[in-house]
Amino acid sequence: MAWKLLELVYYSLIFVILLAAKTYGINCGSDPCKCQLSEDKYLNFTELKGDRTVGSVTYHYYGCKNTVLNNDCKETTLCLEEKINENTTKWTSLGNQKDMQFENSKIGADYDIIYSKSRIGLICTEHFNESVLVEKDISKVNEPVLFIFSNKGCAIIIQHHGMSTGGTLVVLLLVGFAVYFVGGSIVLYCIRGARGKEMIPNIDFWQNLPGLVKDGVIYLLNGCRPTAVSTAESYDRI
Repeated sequence: MAWKLLELVYYSLIFVILLAAKTYGINCGSDPCKCQLSEDKYLNFTELKGDRTVGSVTYHYYGCKNTVLNNDCKETTLCLEEKINENTTKWTSLGNQKDMQFENSKIGADYDIIYSKSRIGLICTEHFNESVLVEKDISKVNEPVLFIFSNKGCAIIIQHHGMSTGGTLVVLLLVGFAVYFVGGSIVLYCIRGARGKEMIPNIDFWQNLPGLVKDGVIYLLNGCRPTAVSTAESYDRI
């Protein structure tokens, strides 16, 4: 009974450690100006903005904050200005803060800022103090694609004091193994009268582990297809 309780405590500890491990994706949360990339890195778009004029077309980009330019580009972060003729200018909003998304780049940049009608590739230039907006050839795509080169688009490192989450998890895992083996040995020694290697918890599993690993590797190398039994360990388990 005591042995089963010890096993339950051990596996519960492993389960808690796995739950505590954070798998970070790109998370902008409630603040579109700041996106968490990992436990120790984030991006700050507060000062990221720029304009780009190509012929009669001008893109106005205002980063993560909506701006009112006119009635056509109202509450927008990216606006397209097209000069039709000397007297006519067409304004089109290509995105606003509400529909902004952020993801790993699919167009060769570091990260992509995605709007419902456009996409901006963000490229970190650490030693370049200005933000430069560049238009990509869009003849083969259905949405305007821009690149912005800026040191404001570089990841900011968060300085941690003390042990990181990864270090804490490693310590907990080592403590779990210590409790498992030491506690299990004590239980087997005192209750079952085990001696020598018989004091190792689940000794049959640990003795068979190399064969299990070998079988798993062979299984993967064969494309996850069953193969003929080729080892003594495999034959014994069958």
